[in-house]
Amino acid sequence: MAGISEGKIAAQTDAVVACCAEELQAICQRAYARGLVGGSGGNISVRIPGREEFLISATGVSLGVIAPATMVRVSLQAEVLEAHGGCRPSKETGFHACVYRLRPQVGAVVHLHPPFATAFAVRGKEIPLVTDGAMLMLNRIPVVGHAPSGSAELHRIVEEGLLRYPEAKVILMERHGMFSMGADLTIAYNLADLVEDTAKIALLARLIPD
Repeated sequence: MAGISEGKIAAQTDAVVACCAEELQAICQRAYARGLVGGSGGNISVRIPGREEFLISATGVSLGVIAPATMVRVSLQAEVLEAHGGCRPSKETGFHACVYRLRPQVGAVVHLHPPFATAFAVRGKEIPLVTDGAMLMLNRIPVVGHAPSGSAELHRIVEEGLLRYPEAKVILMERHGMFSMGADLTIAYNLADLVEDTAKIALLARLIPD
């Protein structure tokens, strides 16, 4: 009986991971198709419910072609638990793990390089919340400092930003891009999409003479 129970638990766990992988694939491909990232840039992850683990896109793989086989299962200490075909987790895995450790309510992290939002990040400036929707949903989009992508210094900067801005749903990374955090993948993605639209509208509004 114990063996049967253990088998059922394993099957249920596998089903949960498979569901997470399916959702992650869909959001990765959606972000790429929307033009929120190009090439093999960006990385997206999802927390596995009921476990101290998450799935993250593999390094060097375009989000446009991400599939379950190119996702890596990682612990909240950023240790690789499962990978296939020589895949390695994104080099930004450390800061994703940091988000999940510091914010237990977060179920997904979306890190992208959307052009208009990243333009503000390059200049180290916060995006003006020029629409009612942005003000309602975002409140503020703080900017944290720059460090090389994937470095321990960048992870430290992100951690400090999370602690300094506990209410932030989205954070810009100077000269890099942005990341959004949500209870699930859809919420995190929609926040990233809203940030890019808000940045675009803010820039276009500046072009209209008084």
